[in-house]
Amino acid sequence: MEERHVVVIGGGVAGAACLEALVGLRKQMAARDAHTPPPVRVRISIVSASPMLKRATNEVRLSRALSEFDVELRQGAELVRTEYAGDAQWLCAAAQRLVVQADGRKYLEVLGLGEPGLHDKKQRRDRTCKMARAPQIAKVPFDYCCIATGARPVVPSCLQHPDIQRRVHVIRDLDSIHAFRNVLSGVSRMAVVGNGGIALELVHATRNCEIAWIVRDTHIGNAFFDAEVAQYLIDNRRLDSDGSGDEENADLHARRKDRRESKVQQSPTSGDIYGAAVGPDWLGGSDSVLHGGWKKRPCLAAAGVSESTGGRPLRIYYDSHVLSAEQTHDGQVCLTLSEGREKVMCDVVVAATGVVPCTSSDPGYLEVCCERGAPPLVRDHEGAIVVEPGSLVTSVPGIYAAGDCSRVNTNSLSAESNWFQMRLWSQARKAGHCAAQSIYTAIQREFPEHIPDAAHLASGLEFELFAHATQFFGRRVVLLGLYGAQNLSSRAYMIKNERSVLDVEQMGGGEGEGKEGDNDGSGGDEEAEQKSPFFVRVVLQDGVMRGALLVGETGREETYENLILSRFPVENFGNQLVDPSFDLADIFD
Repeated sequence: MEERHVVVIGGGVAGAACLEALVGLRKQMAARDAHTPPPVRVRISIVSASPMLKRATNEVRLSRALSEFDVELRQGAELVRTEYAGDAQWLCAAAQRLVVQADGRKYLEVLGLGEPGLHDKKQRRDRTCKMARAPQIAKVPFDYCCIATGARPVVPSCLQHPDIQRRVHVIRDLDSIHAFRNVLSGVSRMAVVGNGGIALELVHATRNCEIAWIVRDTHIGNAFFDAEVAQYLIDNRRLDSDGSGDEENADLHARRKDRRESKVQQSPTSGDIYGAAVGPDWLGGSDSVLHGGWKKRPCLAAAGVSESTGGRPLRIYYDSHVLSAEQTHDGQVCLTLSEGREKVMCDVVVAATGVVPCTSSDPGYLEVCCERGAPPLVRDHEGAIVVEPGSLVTSVPGIYAAGDCSRVNTNSLSAESNWFQMRLWSQARKAGHCAAQSIYTAIQREFPEHIPDAAHLASGLEFELFAHATQFFGRRVVLLGLYGAQNLSSRAYMIKNERSVLDVEQMGGGEGEGKEGDNDGSGGDEEAEQKSPFFVRVVLQDGVMRGALLVGETGREETYENLILSRFPVENFGNQLVDPSFDLADIFD
């Protein structure tokens, strides 16, 4: 019997998703050939520098392409032993070098980190678990590989000075979250540098602390939406800064709490190697609120304005970045900003300026060496591994890449595609599934008569539609397709509608009114949606919908998704497309 060894490198969401899908396909193959041994044995290994494995759980489907899920952090060795027994091998080791020989053979060089307590004699004797402890330096031959090594956080050079390092926090993995929570309880002033998803959630969740938010852009959330959406979120956050605005999403918070991970374990990573990215609902692992050391709750205020409605202000410094940082005689950090050289004093600094793929100078970087005669591995200007859409195969046959370490070659996408790449946990998970499917398909081509077709897994990563669901400022945000008219021509235009917290109050009631509905509960959810704040905007081009952005509980995600994918002509409906009183089902009648 022949053997094909598949190695997954990385224990983040993408790597764990790839492992899960590969194990499922292996079991499917074994079930089909229960009476006749298959001609090939697929051996699966996962290599991770961290002993923790981060996988998606409790998935809730909102539509065909859109879903919400929690992330469970588990000891990798324990997970393999209890749930993947006999199907996978766990190697807690740092993958240092991947070598592609001229004859096509490939192997991985790993450096064992050592993992006391997880590889004891009893576990090594347990034949139900294929577990191995890597030696200090080892070569691991393989036939197929999925690189899912993730990315590293970007920290501005001025915040890396040794004098202030202990006051600078980077939110990347659960270790950094625990450390930040412990520090924040004694903090009265905090500076947040960055404008991505973590910065948005952190600012919203922090209480009892004065915040200076420093963003390079002209509006918040630039990575996700434009100034119009940002202003809607700010205005409505200010209106309900007394806390009443959270009622709208009470059901959403309750669902997340019910699904929330039951195990929050710290990740004992070594040195400068970060654990897997925190993933969705990263604040929900313990408390959904971060508490500082001041006594009142902050509110939003424009840059330079010291507004106060029951708490110290959150000052937003637009079009600014940190020029220098130094520690004062009393232990605080003094930041000098580019805008007017203004000084900002704070107790701690949170660097949330995004991530980039690891480069050769970073700890945890995987060097790929292709001998003369072997095709080289292609990377982009950031160091991301270039992969093809649909298969996620790299320029080297047999090597695939998924998640933040990769970049999809969008030049290969069709003009009708409504997909683009962002470094998101939702895309990382789909990429892991897609890579597993592609590896399985490649093995199938070697043994076409003995391995079942993998076509049923085609929903792993669909390059037809960008789809992401998250929360900003306590409100659900759904992004579909080219929701910001990304890369569309001047023929594209937008139609929008919105209802603020103030509008809801003037309609005669709070955000939660109408949820009880009739005695039998029918119509309650629909009536609640009619009285909830929302922001809805759709993008049209050549008479068809190309994207949609929804803030709040609108209940229109699936319908908009269907309209985008079907390319149904909707131009004649105009403003009815965003009218909450219009039944979108009438479009298909």
